[in-house]
Amino acid sequence: MAGIIVRVISLLHLSFVLSSILGETVHNDKCAPCVCFSSNETSGLYSVNCASNPTLNGQIPVFKHISEKQIVKLDMSNNNLQNLTRQTKTPFANFSNLQDLNLFNTSINWKMNNTATIDSETFFGLSTTQVLNISHNVDLPLTNTTNEYVFNHLKSLKKLVTYQTTFIYHINTSYPSNIWRNIHSLEEIWIDGFTLEPFSEDFRHMSNLKSIVMTGVFITPSEEYPDYCDMKQITDNTLANLVHVSNLSIVHCGLLSISKNAFKTMVKLIQLDLSQNYELTIEKAAISFTSLPHGIQSLYLDSVQTTNSLGCDINITKTMAASLTNTSLKFLSLDDNRIHSVELEAIFKLPKSLEHLRLRRNKFELGFYIFYAYQLTNLKKIDISYNFFGHEFNLWRHTNSRSTSFNDPNLLMTNEEIVKSDAKLDNFDCPKPQKFIPTISVTGFLPPRLERIDISHSKIGYPIYDFYIDTNNSLRYFFGAYSLLYCWAGPVHGVENVEEVDLSNNFCSIVKTDFFKSMPRVKRLYLQRNNLFYAVENKKLFHSNFEIEIINLSVNRISRLHPLLFANQTKMKKINLANNNLIAFDNRISHMKSLELLDMSNNHMYTLTKELRSDLDNIASTRKNGSLTLNLRKNVIACSCENLEVLEWILDRIKPSNNLLAVNISECYFTPNRSSSLPNATLIHSKNDLQFQVNYLQNFCASYTALIVVLVVIIFLSINIIVGGLVHRFRWKIRYWYYVSMNKRNGYMSLNNTSEHDIYLVYDEHVQEFVLDTLKPKLNEVHYEVFTYNDIKSGCSINDAVINAIHDSKVVVFVVSKLCNNDPEWECAVEMTEIESVKRGHSIGIVIFYNSGCTQNLPKSLRSLSQDSFIDYPEHSSIEEIDAFWKDFQLKINKIESFEDKQL
Repeated sequence: MAGIIVRVISLLHLSFVLSSILGETVHNDKCAPCVCFSSNETSGLYSVNCASNPTLNGQIPVFKHISEKQIVKLDMSNNNLQNLTRQTKTPFANFSNLQDLNLFNTSINWKMNNTATIDSETFFGLSTTQVLNISHNVDLPLTNTTNEYVFNHLKSLKKLVTYQTTFIYHINTSYPSNIWRNIHSLEEIWIDGFTLEPFSEDFRHMSNLKSIVMTGVFITPSEEYPDYCDMKQITDNTLANLVHVSNLSIVHCGLLSISKNAFKTMVKLIQLDLSQNYELTIEKAAISFTSLPHGIQSLYLDSVQTTNSLGCDINITKTMAASLTNTSLKFLSLDDNRIHSVELEAIFKLPKSLEHLRLRRNKFELGFYIFYAYQLTNLKKIDISYNFFGHEFNLWRHTNSRSTSFNDPNLLMTNEEIVKSDAKLDNFDCPKPQKFIPTISVTGFLPPRLERIDISHSKIGYPIYDFYIDTNNSLRYFFGAYSLLYCWAGPVHGVENVEEVDLSNNFCSIVKTDFFKSMPRVKRLYLQRNNLFYAVENKKLFHSNFEIEIINLSVNRISRLHPLLFANQTKMKKINLANNNLIAFDNRISHMKSLELLDMSNNHMYTLTKELRSDLDNIASTRKNGSLTLNLRKNVIACSCENLEVLEWILDRIKPSNNLLAVNISECYFTPNRSSSLPNATLIHSKNDLQFQVNYLQNFCASYTALIVVLVVIIFLSINIIVGGLVHRFRWKIRYWYYVSMNKRNGYMSLNNTSEHDIYLVYDEHVQEFVLDTLKPKLNEVHYEVFTYNDIKSGCSINDAVINAIHDSKVVVFVVSKLCNNDPEWECAVEMTEIESVKRGHSIGIVIFYNSGCTQNLPKSLRSLSQDSFIDYPEHSSIEEIDAFWKDFQLKINKIESFEDKQL
């Protein structure tokens, strides 16, 4: 941790450069070889950064274009200033307005090779300086032997930073109270720490000194911190003269013990930091807390237990908590201490004034003590992030009238028992453990003023079930990111005042529709990095959340959104859907009049719907100030003729633009590339890049307009010809199925007095006498129901009659004479008979040649019938031949009827 903080400090030394980047006026040419900038040009005052500059030749540079009087802040850190006073004994004499001087790690010294870099005249001229940093100069020890007048010219000095200057071999020379006793303005000092004589009585007269910091955190290399900060112990007298100090930090300083009355005289102490004294332990530190003044407000005890070796976990005991009972403590930090539980009585002993409790990076397990947290009546914030929560379900075996709704001594129930006792639990989607707590059995009681809970990074690994929190709470912020809360069933009752919820990075894939229903006032929802694609596609998750202003659904593998997902969000300001699988955004957002950002970067969007563009324009048109941003970076926006209108729309709104709607785009794809396995993006770095692509597409697409029109006409004609040919070829089948379907819909009409007959006779006028006088009577004699065209009722069309007759007959008999012709009715009957035969799976037609001469003139429409379907009528023959004809004719009829019977 120390190394990290050192790097942070080093970055802070570059603040001048960073400030210039962030918008302040840079004047590199005015103070070369340094960098300077001014926050207000009219004032003529500058901050100068000469840090880590090898061209300084060991002294303060001479500025050609600005005077020393114009410099209010000077950073000379990380240079070798051994020549600082060689040119003049008063190098800062002209810096009359300098307020902040940084000489960190500059090799300055009191005496080296009989030459002193720093003496009583070095800081002459710095009467306005308020901050001086001379730390990390190992040859600049501050002890009682140091020149006591060295800082006398710093009449306005408020903060003096001197860590890593006084090596441990100076331990016997004590703290240099004679150095700063005359700096009456001094408010804060940073010094190295040792187990020495007590702070001298001179400190009783330093009424403005409020803060003392002794820390080994910033010592580099970090393993050398014991050489500069090694307190070991604090006795009753060590701090006795710090009567005016309100802020004391002894951090990472090897502290091992503190006496019982160590803080007795520090009556103005408000903040105490004893962090990173790894062998101090909470138990030994607590011995001294009974001497803390009542007015102390903040106590830091981070990393006072050894955590990098084997050892027992810590239990916060009643005794530890009781040591703070008589204080007005508001903030308590116990980070990184291997704490796993808290004694029940300890919660009652903690001061009621406590407002902020920080317990990060511990090893907490679920315990019955959580039911007593409500005793901390003024607690507003609790941070137990980066913890491990075990599943100690035995805690549910205990009972408490304050925290449970009934007095059953055994609240453990199996899944089967729960289903029987409460049918409402049947609909849970989340898996339940072998032992599960009924949702109505336990009510959680939060501290009544608690506003913020942080359990993020805690590896809880448990679903969020339907449970109850007492409504007498003030909870507004809940942070549960990175806690493996993988299933959200809920709802969590009693959180009506919550405004911000962070459930990101929980690998959640199951969310019940009403999970967020109990949070009607939620304004900010952070749900990124889960697997919510199914839930947001199929459920109206936020139908009861009318106050949402910010929602983050990025990195959730979302391919589409439920059409009504955002239907009720009229106050929405920011929607983050980045890094998903969206192809299109079809949701209407015109009602989001306050929308500021719609982020759909890193998706698969290739175009924008007309509705989305219209909604965005309508929202922007209602604004007088404040832009609306649509982020489409890293999408597969199509550079094609079909998408030209969208690209033109984007071009009008890409920066620089006067439009209040700003669209960000980084690339587009020509259609062949977008669909290929290795697409090549056309990068869009500026508005000019997109303008070039739009101009190209406008020319390209216009040149193909005439060709496209001709091709469309040709394709249209070709389709008509093909369709016409197919209709002509299959005209009879089409006509047949049309009439059959129409008759099925309307009911088959009766052709005569009956709708059932066996044989339909088809003939022309040349054989009418034979059919009506001979053929029909003969068939009637053998009990066949016969139907002819003459039996058709008046008013029935020929096509309807023929189709109905064929469809309703078992056999169709064609009587052909030598004078027959291919009239329309005849052709219709033949075609329909063939189609009906195909439908039934066997031939239903028989052809009778009334005279032998007609075979040569057989109509084309009858030639498709099979050979077995033809029979000659023996005109002018003997009785035996006629009898043979009738037998053969009846056999053919029976053969067709047998097929019909088999199908039935």
